[in-house]
Amino acid sequence: MTNPTTGFDTNMLTLENRSVYVNEVGSAMISNWHKFVPDAKSIVFVVDVTNLVQLANSLVEFLTVMRGDLDTEDANKPVLLVFNKTDSAAQLDKAHLEAMFCVEELMQDYATFNFVYVSALKNQNCSSINEWITQALRG
Repeated sequence: MTNPTTGFDTNMLTLENRSVYVNEVGSAMISNWHKFVPDAKSIVFVVDVTNLVQLANSLVEFLTVMRGDLDTEDANKPVLLVFNKTDSAAQLDKAHLEAMFCVEELMQDYATFNFVYVSALKNQNCSSINEWITQALRG
């Protein structure tokens, strides 16, 4: 079992000999995450697909940024939507998640938008996140 972030957390990762700073905004502070968008080079938005109560808040905040806060300058910013804990039986099915988060429309509207299903706990498909971040760094 993983523990969710409850506030703000900044970590440095090294990918391809480059330092990357990751600002993590925990679910308790989710209404503040849009404040990081202007300074971010890319966005990775992780959704816990087993937390149905938080899922609604995540959806509102994600779509607020995607449909409102991304101004013309930020519209080309790479965005990865990560559906996490997909190994759990308590998750919503993929069709519902994709419909809720408007995945098809976002794929059409933003050339730099992508999404992935992972289980961080079981390390399922997590390498795709690293590959995406590496590609985003290359621009």
